[in-house]
Amino acid sequence: MRATTSSRTEPFTQLAGYNRLALLTFKLGEGVRFGINILKTREVLRLPQLERMPGMHPLVAGGCDYRGEEIAVIDLAKAMAYPALAGDPSAHLMVTEFNRGRQGFIIGQPDRIIHCRGTELTQPSGILTYNGRVNALTHVDDHLIAIIDVEQILASIEPATEEIPYSIPAPAPGGASTVKPCVLVVDDSAVARRQITRLLDQLNLDYVTANDGALALSLLQERVLQSMPEHGPAGFDLVISDIEMPQMDGYTLSRRIRESQVLRGLPILLHSSISGVFNDQLAASAGADRFLAKFAPGELSQTIQEMLAARTGSRGMAAA
Repeated sequence: MRATTSSRTEPFTQLAGYNRLALLTFKLGEGVRFGINILKTREVLRLPQLERMPGMHPLVAGGCDYRGEEIAVIDLAKAMAYPALAGDPSAHLMVTEFNRGRQGFIIGQPDRIIHCRGTELTQPSGILTYNGRVNALTHVDDHLIAIIDVEQILASIEPATEEIPYSIPAPAPGGASTVKPCVLVVDDSAVARRQITRLLDQLNLDYVTANDGALALSLLQERVLQSMPEHGPAGFDLVISDIEMPQMDGYTLSRRIRESQVLRGLPILLHSSISGVFNDQLAASAGADRFLAKFAPGELSQTIQEMLAARTGSRGMAAA
C-alpha cells in the first residue's frame, strides 16, 4: 500500500466541512481495529530499517530517512499496550503530518479506508480509552474501530511547551476593563484542552470547555437567553474549536453559529492538528474568522489577543 500525499488525500478533502471524515484503518494486535484520519497521513509503506540511538524514548523504535528527511518512528502497537511490531513481518510505516511536524508510526497490515459521519463517532468510556489514547469509537460491519488520539501519544513522548514566549507580552490582569473576556474552548483531546486552558490562564482570561461540537452548540444555545452585556453572545467573547471531533466537527459548529441570529457575531478560531491550505479555505467557507495549526503557544496567544482586541473595539463602536 503506497501512495503520494496528493493522490491519497485530495478526494477526501471534499468530506471535510460536512461533518464527515475518512479513516485509514489497521490492526495493532488481535481484535480491535484502529483508525486515523486519512488527512493526517502522507504515505504508508513497508517498514524500512531503523536506527536506534541511546537515550531514545521507549516508544520510539528509531529513526529513518523519509524522502531526504530524518523522522522519528514510534511503535504504535507498543504505545497502545500491545506487543511491539518493530521486526514483525507485517510491520508497515505510516508517515503522518501532525501538529506542524512529520513523524512515522509502525502499524500492522493496513486494512482499508472507511467513511464516517461525525454523528457515528462516540466518545469512549474510561475503560475503553487505552489509557487516554483513544478519543472516539465507531462501528463498521460489526467491528469496533478505535480512533487514536495521536496528540496524547506525541505529548507523552515530547511534551509541547505551554508557556508564552517572552516576545509575546501577555496583557496585565484585568486589562483596561474589570471584566475578563471569556473563551469557549472546544476540543475532544484532553491534552489539547489542557494546553489551551493553561495558555488562557497565563493570559488571565476566563474560559469554559466542551469536548465536542454538539456539546458546545448546546451550551451556547442554553446560554443565549442569559443577559451578559459585558460579553458577547451567550456570554462568550471568542470560540476556539478543534476541527476533527465526534458528533459535530468544528466546520459544522462554525456554520451552525453563523446560521444563528443571536450567535452569528461570535468570533471563531479553528485550531487543528491537521494543517494545509484546504483548512484555511474550508474555515472561511464555514464562517470561521481564523484558522491556526496546533500547537504554537506564541502564535496562538497573539491570535487570541488580536481577536479579542478586535472584538472589544467593535463592541465599543457599537455602544457609541
